[in-house]
Amino acid sequence: MKAIFNSRFSKLIAIVISVYFMAAREMTNQEIYIYQFREIAKSESARTGIPASIKLAQGLFESSAGKSELAIQANNHFGIKCKNDWTGLTYF
Repeated sequence: MKAIFNSRFSKLIAIVISVYFMAAREMTNQEIYIYQFREIAKSESARTGIPASIKLAQGLFESSAGKSELAIQANNHFGIKCKNDWTGLTYF
């Protein structure tokens, strides 16, 4: 019983320390992006079966953490390409 308590207590202390140090510094663009889109990634994971971590990683990479011109101007985080027969809206 004592070992279980010590293990749980150690994990709790580690979490508290991590939260303290994270709050003491500014978040990176990548952390902000993950925080901002985490719930969408989770719901899309449930819908499509693609892990949220993969969606977030790909979006981070292709959109420069949401800072690319394509992400800002066209809300496109994945650089989706149109084929020649596409008749909808496009962004160049």
